[in-house]
Amino acid sequence: MRTWRINSTASGLRKWQDGLASAFVRLDAQAVGNHDFVGRIEQAHLPTGQVSRVRAAPHRVLRRSEHVARRRGDLVFANLQLSGRGLVEMPQGRYETAPMDLCLVSTSEPYSITHTAPFELISIAIPQDALPATLDPGILRLSQSAAGRELANVLAGLGALALQLPAANDALNAQILSTLSLVTQVSAEETDGTALLEAIQAHIARCHMQPELSAAPLAASFGITERKIHALFEETGQTVGSRIEAARLATAQSLLETTDLQISAIAARAGFRDPSYFARVFRRKHGVSPGAWRAAQLS
Repeated sequence: MRTWRINSTASGLRKWQDGLASAFVRLDAQAVGNHDFVGRIEQAHLPTGQVSRVRAAPHRVLRRSEHVARRRGDLVFANLQLSGRGLVEMPQGRYETAPMDLCLVSTSEPYSITHTAPFELISIAIPQDALPATLDPGILRLSQSAAGRELANVLAGLGALALQLPAANDALNAQILSTLSLVTQVSAEETDGTALLEAIQAHIARCHMQPELSAAPLAASFGITERKIHALFEETGQTVGSRIEAARLATAQSLLETTDLQISAIAARAGFRDPSYFARVFRRKHGVSPGAWRAAQLS
């Protein structure tokens, strides 16, 4: 597995642009907002291409006409959004991508991808002539149906395995291509409240360790209002804040059981900004402090 990591520096975006060229194709990288830039690319090769996981701060990448003119072979990138929300602009249209949506872009055409918040995605590069015949550049809103979300989870899992088990990539390559061939058979059902709530809850399960996660960024990620987020959770008898807090407490409890980290480090890893607040909510749930609870488990 190859890895590119860019830390916060004045020349971060320029170095990131060089990393993109090495990992993918020639792209221009532009800042979005006044954020310090950090980014990481992990990549493994497949018999028919490559699979990459990208985690980065907000920015925009552009595939320009002059890049297309100098291309070497035609690739299609199947980008599966894992977190954050993207805006993809290409000849086929202008698309917003939510978590679990799959967007295909071709290196033989200009395009741009913009993220205004930190994001994560799996990118599968496939030569045009190896792409399943049913697939064309554009967006497949897998997030909007139960079957689509299942396929998105399968693709995400296969991508993670390819990065972790490169020796198995011949077999995984066939699995990835066969899964991609299924995505156009998934009918994007109209997103009802239950489907949307399930997608949001899955996002919380993946991302609750991020301290900034709350109703507002969740609403932005899914393209709905905060009022809608709160209304969805009202029907469960739980607030969105309590759902996030419960996920963080579960992670903290697991860390207390399985590590010897200090309480403050556990609070931070679980997504709590303030160790004192973590201790209060933990005591409210369990009746004892985190330290006392850990000691009781050890005894």
